[in-house]
Amino acid sequence: MSLFCSTACLTGHSRIIPSPSRRILQSSAGQWSRKVGICRILLEFRDFVLVHIQVIDDIAGEFNVPVIRTKIGEINVVERILSEEEKAAIGGEGNGGVILPEIYPCRDSFTAMGLILEAMAVSGKTISELREEIPRYTMIKDKIEGTQEQAYRIIRLLKKKYADKREISLLDGLKIIFEDHWVHIRPSNTEPVIRLIIEAKSKGTAEKMTKQWRKEISEMSKWK
Repeated sequence: MSLFCSTACLTGHSRIIPSPSRRILQSSAGQWSRKVGICRILLEFRDFVLVHIQVIDDIAGEFNVPVIRTKIGEINVVERILSEEEKAAIGGEGNGGVILPEIYPCRDSFTAMGLILEAMAVSGKTISELREEIPRYTMIKDKIEGTQEQAYRIIRLLKKKYADKREISLLDGLKIIFEDHWVHIRPSNTEPVIRLIIEAKSKGTAEKMTKQWRKEISEMSKWK
């Protein structure tokens, strides 16, 4: 950070070992979100993408690019990318990890850095200018104490409650898409908790809906 600030660089990239994700620094607008920072860049130059966050759908629609959803986890994304059915050109996860199979079929922060620098060179735009083209969302990740049995029971109850009202996905737990937000609920594979993810177009909505969903899930977890 000190080296970047002491130079006239237009952008800087840092990598946290052993994480395959990276952070992007810019000269005028602070730190660029790892989650959405490369979405538009990737879609301008590639054909397919496998990811989990809403901003991808918005940008993919502009370029008429199909979005293929997978279960959470790098291995699930990689398997779909390499499958004979999909043969996707690029993939990634919400944590910022990018998978470009023509280089290496695994998350690779240096690949992401190269794509970003390529986009800056081709477009002639700065990081700040590229960032302004990307829709803004707020994501909140939370967890509630509960067993896998409780989580699956809650998923069944919520599926029944919202089945006729909203778009629902059972690909990995339960995802319900509303007009102003979406919610993803699933049991943890590593600890006795129910994982809750909310994404909305505003921070206020995300915080409000997180409180509402926490309350509803907590009440359901007490049912016998």
